[in-house]
Amino acid sequence: PPKISTPDYKGKWYPPMIDNPEYKGVWKPRKIPNPKYFNDETPLKSIGQIGGVGLEIWTMTSGLVVDNVLVAGDDVAAGELRANAWKPKMDFIAAVAKAEEEAKAKARKEEEAAEALKGPGFASKVTDAMYSALDKLPDKVADLGRPVVDYLADSAVALYAFLTLVAVATFALIATLVMPKGEAAAADAKKGGKKTAASAKKPSKKAVGKAKKTDEIQPDDEEEEAEEEEEEEEEPIKSPSKRRAKRG
Repeated sequence: PPKISTPDYKGKWYPPMIDNPEYKGVWKPRKIPNPKYFNDETPLKSIGQIGGVGLEIWTMTSGLVVDNVLVAGDDVAAGELRANAWKPKMDFIAAVAKAEEEAKAKARKEEEAAEALKGPGFASKVTDAMYSALDKLPDKVADLGRPVVDYLADSAVALYAFLTLVAVATFALIATLVMPKGEAAAADAKKGGKKTAASAKKPSKKAVGKAKKTDEIQPDDEEEEAEEEEEEEEEPIKSPSKRRAKRG
């Protein structure tokens, strides 16, 4: 519906704020005197000797090393202990960790180079193609098919069994689609071949007679001439058609 301005509109409504005669200000807890309160100026007097210090550190960073814990109020002494004891040890630990990391990285690069020279095998190529196909499918379908591909990637026997099953099913499907047409064509060819062979084997008597007629007299010439005369006698004589006379 069209919106038109109304002269009675006074803006967004808010609950009206009215004075509360019983309001006494912002609430705060009451402070009452404690007759047993006292200030302990020597809090560590009754603890005794400290035999050890326990630290509980909650962190998401690994590799933390805590050593040489100092509890003192002298900043100068703490700085000297840090420079003379903690810093050299931490530098040595950092150098050892860096050397180990560099050695691991070098070994990893050598392994990758060796694998690159070998080249991926047939199984890895097939599984890589399967993963590429899953990436192109919708998320729900890919989530259903990914465990199957993971299992095939982990088990070479299962992968080759799956490929064999797919090859057999494909061959059976192609054979089902192609064989009926091929069988029908072969049957037609056989029928046509038989008819052609029969017609080729049985030539007409007239053709045989004509082919055998030469200047030389053969023994079977008289029999063939007799058969030809019989065939001519058997043919019915056609009577002339009667035409109606046109009336003028």
